[in-house]
Amino acid sequence: MSNIVILVSLINPKEENLYLVVNKRTFMRALFHLKCKNILIL
Repeated sequence: MSNIVILVSLINPKEENLYLVVNKRTFMRALFHLKCKNILIL
């Protein structure tokens, strides 16, 4: 369960994103897979 990263992007014109990261190692990978206004579960 430590490899689960939940990324929630807020719907804002300034593209402000809220990151919920369980594992610090997957945080770097999550940034590359992050897209605006999308919810990604890696």
